[in-house]
Amino acid sequence: MKFYYTYILECSEKSYYTGMTNDLKSRFAQHQSGKNKECFTYRRRPLKFVWHIKCTNPTEAIKIEKQIKGCSRRKKKVLIEENWQDLVAFSRNYTQFGKDESSTSSDFQEYSFNLKLTMVFDRLRPTKRNKLNCDVTVSLSKR
Repeated sequence: MKFYYTYILECSEKSYYTGMTNDLKSRFAQHQSGKNKECFTYRRRPLKFVWHIKCTNPTEAIKIEKQIKGCSRRKKKVLIEENWQDLVAFSRNYTQFGKDESSTSSDFQEYSFNLKLTMVFDRLRPTKRNKLNCDVTVSLSKR
């Protein structure tokens, strides 16, 4: 069975890059080597691999990538830290937690998504694998 991954890299200046691939190791090596000078990560090296999710369907991986790209930096950080309570809290009450200054777009949209996945978080530590079976409905804010 072939797997697809949505991943997040932390760049040298602490920004996040989100992508999708079917080979994590080679894709990370491409980012680190600076193979493509037009790539967002080229001038932001060295990079740190901070999060990924494993999918069996490329459409699912692309959908998750787009959802994460629409998230604020704060939401990406709680996703990386697996802090589900804060993710839900930040999604529920945008005004209570204030504006996230790291967002790049000025328009504001709200949308919801449902995930029924088995998420595997191993953060490139092959000896530690944490599985989380979830059925999550989260309302995300996209600015």
